[in-house]
Amino acid sequence: MAESKKKKLITKLHHKYRLSIYNDSNLEEVWFLRLSRMNVLLVFGSLLILIIFGVTILISFTPLREFIPGYPDKNTRKNIVANALKVDSLERELVMWQRHLDNVNRVLSGRPTEVIESKPDTTKKYKNLKLGRSKEDSLLRAKVEAEEKYKLSVFNDNKKPQGIAGVRFFTPAKGKILKPYNAQAGQLGVTLSVAPNELVLASLEGTVVDAGWSMENGYSIIIQHSGNVVTVYKYNSRVLKKIGEKVRAGEAIAVVGTKGEQKNTALLLFELWYNGVPINPQQYVIF
Repeated sequence: MAESKKKKLITKLHHKYRLSIYNDSNLEEVWFLRLSRMNVLLVFGSLLILIIFGVTILISFTPLREFIPGYPDKNTRKNIVANALKVDSLERELVMWQRHLDNVNRVLSGRPTEVIESKPDTTKKYKNLKLGRSKEDSLLRAKVEAEEKYKLSVFNDNKKPQGIAGVRFFTPAKGKILKPYNAQAGQLGVTLSVAPNELVLASLEGTVVDAGWSMENGYSIIIQHSGNVVTVYKYNSRVLKKIGEKVRAGEAIAVVGTKGEQKNTALLLFELWYNGVPINPQQYVIF
């Protein structure tokens, strides 16, 4: 009985049917389709499977999945991972602090302490660490060096400034004095006749505050020293230091040159200023 019903059902599924479309005015058959119940079930089943597959792909690989209630978005997942790492780090810190307190108790009670080994954080890739200077570090270093380069207070402020009488000056260049100091005549320094291409030396440690060329003085360089002392070197053929550079006493800062029509004579004009007033260099420097 059951087998006969089953055969009848299978037979019904395979029965062919004709779906026709007629012209209503003249009853002419325009289009027809032969199908069975099995064909209809297969077509609709396939369409249903394709729709389910397409919706699944659309939700899985597009941001539409974030609109599903309860589905975490990318920020939530990032927070979950970050919180998991923080919890792991906190657990490690708590363990280390507990061991540290145990060691303190051991010390107080006179017992031997436990050696605490520092283990690297497994969440960080230490092999990929770059130990070179970062861009931010380089910018900070350049800024600090630039500020210190033009800062005149390069000496120890805790030292009490000595009077200029106690200062030992290096001779800027050995030579013969052509014009001595004479403030009334406008000669604010000492003009020396030195050997050609002689190096000009810094009289004291200090910072270069000016270096350049002019028609009247040629290449000149000015150095600021501690105790409000300034030395000026003029008539040079070229300077060896730039503005802002620190120089030591006796360090070469320029090369002597000629002035005017005196082509065969190397000259150097050396001025010494103290508290903003020019003074006679011959009283403090041995030429």
